[in-house]
Amino acid sequence: MTYKEPEYHRADDPPFSFPPKSIAPCIDSNLVEIEGQNGSGKTTLLNCLALALGYLDQEKELKNKQPTLKKKLDALDNNASLEYLFRIHCNEPENIDLKIQRETGQKTKFWLNTRQVASEEITKRFEVIFLTEDDPTKVINSSLGKLRKYFLEMEKNIGALHDGLFKIIQNILEYRKIEGRQKDLTTDISAYEQAISDAQNKQEEQKKLLTKLQHKAEVINKLKLHEDEKQIKDTYEKLKRKVSDLEKITDSNISIKLTRENYTLRNIEKDIKTVNERIRTTCKTLTTYNQNINAQKLLDNDYTEFNQLKRSIAPEKDKEDIQLKMVEEMITLFNRYQESDLIPIVNLPVSDAKKELYRIKAKAATNRVLSLTDALDNAVKDRKDLVGKKEAANSKIEKLAEKNEDLKRLHELNEQLATAETKYIALQDALKMSRSQLLERQKELNDVDGDITSVEKRIRDIDRDIEINKKLKADSERCRELESSNKRPMHEEHEEKINILYERMTNLKEKTYNWSQILQDPTETRKEFDKIGNNQGFSLKDYQIFVKSIGEYLGNQFEPVAYDYKFHNIQYFDIENSIFTTSEDRKIPIDQLSQGQSKITALTGSFKKMNTIRKKIVLIDEIADLDPENLQKVKNMLKERLHDGSLVLAILVRPTHGPSPNIVEVREW
Repeated sequence: MTYKEPEYHRADDPPFSFPPKSIAPCIDSNLVEIEGQNGSGKTTLLNCLALALGYLDQEKELKNKQPTLKKKLDALDNNASLEYLFRIHCNEPENIDLKIQRETGQKTKFWLNTRQVASEEITKRFEVIFLTEDDPTKVINSSLGKLRKYFLEMEKNIGALHDGLFKIIQNILEYRKIEGRQKDLTTDISAYEQAISDAQNKQEEQKKLLTKLQHKAEVINKLKLHEDEKQIKDTYEKLKRKVSDLEKITDSNISIKLTRENYTLRNIEKDIKTVNERIRTTCKTLTTYNQNINAQKLLDNDYTEFNQLKRSIAPEKDKEDIQLKMVEEMITLFNRYQESDLIPIVNLPVSDAKKELYRIKAKAATNRVLSLTDALDNAVKDRKDLVGKKEAANSKIEKLAEKNEDLKRLHELNEQLATAETKYIALQDALKMSRSQLLERQKELNDVDGDITSVEKRIRDIDRDIEINKKLKADSERCRELESSNKRPMHEEHEEKINILYERMTNLKEKTYNWSQILQDPTETRKEFDKIGNNQGFSLKDYQIFVKSIGEYLGNQFEPVAYDYKFHNIQYFDIENSIFTTSEDRKIPIDQLSQGQSKITALTGSFKKMNTIRKKIVLIDEIADLDPENLQKVKNMLKERLHDGSLVLAILVRPTHGPSPNIVEVREW
């Protein structure tokens, strides 16, 4: 579907079209839902489809019931640029292939099951149920928006006229003022010129002094930069390196590493707690063998008692180690012989000798003091190792935390670097002159006295005196001009009328401003006028008059609304409380008109009055008005009608809710 809007499109403008580019023009389903952004052509598509299917001829009461829709359809029908191609196909419970085509400048053609037919055949075989009504809230908001735009434009135009009148009044006032001062302005113009010239000469002297003072300050500053050369360079290089290093690191990497190292540290601390418990338990067990080792001393890295114990049991341990070694060697030797072989020295078979050796070995292994001492020694070594790992982890965490803090301060460091760089550049400029040259220049400027701020103030004061004298000179020249030519300002003879018109424009400008503010937010504006009351100027009374007028205007503009399953004529719309007043003086809140009741009533009624010969084509606009429960009822009803053969096609249209990558989404349901 494409067309050009009269008085909107130029000759070379692209036409409006549906579907937009990149959107599939068809879908393999007879139950279709179209969701799209405002202005994408969804409603116009339904209007064109209804027009193509003879809806204008079908609905005889359209002019009375929905005059706005009638105007839209008539405008489309009379649009010479309109062209469209629709094809509707279904094969259950009977085969139907309907094609409707209108080419630019030609009449609509119809094909039914590949056979070209007249439009009467289409209206005889198919009935269009077109449920479209503008959301009342959207209509109201649109109307208020247009009115506000109108008043803002009016305020702008009135403002231009108001400013023009103000200039005329100012010229007249200035004329009166100068006319009254003619006798006072008797000083010769040459005196003002001389005063201006003297002031300008004085100002020039002060400017020369200011230049010298600035030069002197510059030399002193350069000498200071020479003195601080090393510190300036070091600071700049250090900050430059630090910022460069930090910019290579990402905040996320630091955070990940910190998390990982903290996790490692927690595990190490957990292991240290476990080893500490082993040490305490072992020390406690040793006391049962009269070996008192203070566990807390070991945990405090005091190994004096433990070392004494190890020294005292060292000979016994060495003896036991030798004995165990001999036993192991003998067991290894006896394993080479048969169990029944006799050992001459002890006069025992190999099996008995091995049993005795295993008994000796077991006895040696059960020496609890030695075993506990070894276990304690291993625990102490484990603890030392874990403590070392903990210190390493803490060191890593400290470094990472420092980098992390530096990263947080990166913005501050960049500012410091910018300051340091400015000083560094100034230093390079200062180094273009040697220190001796600068000292020589300072010596030349030593006799220049004064304060830069004070001199600048004197220059400004002189400048003000010059401007005053220039104005007085201009006034004197104008007085002479008036005396010589008796020149009067434009419209001076209509001064009284201009003042009256100016007052009216001021009043109207204030009203148009307040009218636009009321239309933007009636409730909030009402609160402000409640505070002001009926004081001078635009007051609560004016607010109430305007709100009443707008309510009556909207009531006259609004079409009959469907409520409580019947249509009501609207007399007034309360913009403060968003309530309609009907001609029967019923109050209908606008939010109660957004449930789509009329759509459900019309749809249900049309199927009840079903003509079994005519197949239904259902077009529903703004289904967003329906609440989820009612929407599901509509969809279920249409599904049933499609399956029983009384429905050929249903298209539901809704606006896009939330951001969407596509202008329009076409999908089956």
